[in-house]
Amino acid sequence: MMSNSILGLPSWATGKSENEITTILQTSIRRRCNPPVGLEHLFVKWGSRFGIRPDVLAAISMLETDWWNFSGNVTPDMNNPAGIRCKCDEGSPDCKPGKNGTTYRTYPSLEVGIAHFSAHLYCYTHAEDRARAKRYDPCWATWYASMLQQATQYGLAPDSIDACYSMWRDGVLPPTAKGLEAIASIKRMLAEFEKDANNMPNTPSSSSIPSWLLPVGLGVIGIAAILSRQGGQRNGK
Repeated sequence: MMSNSILGLPSWATGKSENEITTILQTSIRRRCNPPVGLEHLFVKWGSRFGIRPDVLAAISMLETDWWNFSGNVTPDMNNPAGIRCKCDEGSPDCKPGKNGTTYRTYPSLEVGIAHFSAHLYCYTHAEDRARAKRYDPCWATWYASMLQQATQYGLAPDSIDACYSMWRDGVLPPTAKGLEAIASIKRMLAEFEKDANNMPNTPSSSSIPSWLLPVGLGVIGIAAILSRQGGQRNGK
């Protein structure tokens, strides 16, 4: 059964090496689109750095970029595969108007963009920056994790795909009608990744999952409510 948490690893990655996980994502994604070479490795690298599922990073990215067709608001030159908007104190060189006139973050490389993407999801589920995510995320703030604790009022786990993407997309809980449509799309992609993984030949791995691929402190329970804003953007990504 597919996990609904954004943390850790998908169930199909159990017992698989880093290279195997990357290959599965690569095979599944490139069956549907043609993103930059090395993209899947970056999802694994930075997802594992912050304990975020690489398949969740991939699914959100595919949704935000329309399977790398960039038919939405961000453009390829922004190196922003997650549609992160400029809502903090970034200087103008780091921001650029999207197709809809809203300003979006720009990055010097795709890897820097994915590092910020992963670090920002980390702060959604952690009140303390033990992974030094702030180095990569100029929008780091503790109120995200505090607000996501309210997800339980709507029957959602604070680290769930539903709660976190609702916060990512719209900055609200519970998810809006449009947010629910997007979340359903993400879950369909995750199910496809899982199906492809299960249909691939089972090649025995010579090593277990390395420790750096394990979640970084799943401390989403018991975070005290923080009433005042402590920096960062106030609504959505």
